[in-house]
Amino acid sequence: MRAALGTRWRALGVLCLLLPVAGWALFESQRLFRSDWASAAERQKVLLWVSGGAAPASVEEWNAARAALLRSLSLTPDDPNLHERMGDLDVVAGQRDWAVATLRRAHFTSAAGYYGQALVLRPRDPQTWAMLAAARQAAGADRALVHLAWARALALGPHEGHVQPVLLSVVLADWSGATEAMQNWVKSVFDQGDARTRRAINDIAAANGLLFSPDSASLP
Repeated sequence: MRAALGTRWRALGVLCLLLPVAGWALFESQRLFRSDWASAAERQKVLLWVSGGAAPASVEEWNAARAALLRSLSLTPDDPNLHERMGDLDVVAGQRDWAVATLRRAHFTSAAGYYGQALVLRPRDPQTWAMLAAARQAAGADRALVHLAWARALALGPHEGHVQPVLLSVVLADWSGATEAMQNWVKSVFDQGDARTRRAINDIAAANGLLFSPDSASLP
């Protein structure tokens, strides 16, 4: 009888320990579900806008996407993906308002802030580091900060996703201000690349008054 009673109390004790865990897990799953539901379509739109895979967002579409992402962010402020999408959304606005320097700086400064927060939560994502470097550069941040983020992205994974094209763009946009190591990396990518890669690099370079030849001899 005592043994049965002891077993019952132990079982009850275990149940009391598990109930809070189960309740937390249920709360988390509902929180994540509500967050995903609130902005799933808009997240996809932002990815297409920032990558050029869809027509630029109208002001109304941009505002709707921002509102949806902010709702999700209020539910899951610890989600690095949401911070990254908010950064991407600011990049879209910065590209739209590029000709107006004050707006461009404001949008890209905000983007850099969101990318930075995403990296606090997920510090080893090379794509976010690359986007942080590009956002800082477009915002007119100190070159040292741009180069720091650039180097971190390169160290973590230059061949993941869109990391390499972004890193190339950052260096080519400020060739004279890039470090020798950054310039040498671009030359190496060009020299070792196939014809398609070389054309893509020269397309980016041409917009910045540069031209690469197979031995990189024509660069200033």
